[in-house]
Amino acid sequence: MFILRRGRAEVALVFARIGRVPPGSCLLPCTRGDRVAFHALIVDDSGAVRAFVRASLEDADFARVQEAETGFEALRLLASNAFDVVIVDINMPDINGLELLAFMKKSPRQQGAQKILISTQMDGQDAKRGAELGADAFLKKPFEVDELRELIRRLLGSAEKVSG
Repeated sequence: MFILRRGRAEVALVFARIGRVPPGSCLLPCTRGDRVAFHALIVDDSGAVRAFVRASLEDADFARVQEAETGFEALRLLASNAFDVVIVDINMPDINGLELLAFMKKSPRQQGAQKILISTQMDGQDAKRGAELGADAFLKKPFEVDELRELIRRLLGSAEKVSG
């Protein structure tokens, strides 16, 4: 279970039953009429983490989200799609997050993607290697919805940078 902070209220989200962030919690600065969107890829072997991040990003259709459970699935998606944001776990069983960043660094299609590394353990060596491979930010699990949203806002800068 993850806690979503929405104003003063805290809403417990159990992802087995709920797959969306409650209406009215905009990811990007927005009004009801806005349809600002970005294309995100979540790569994590944990279904609960993918569901948490997806629900955080899909709020009111402000993000188009794709998921990959394995590094191999991510490679297939990265080869055929351009993403604005890629959120990748470092520790995965087949291709780890650092190896995925190495692929993205060489891929012309992914040059504009903002890359966020997530992990339960973020040591200095992983952070240094991630930065060398082009990671734009690091988040240590567990993290809160607001922390992720603020990071993406900062990385994307403005709506003009977002592809949709």
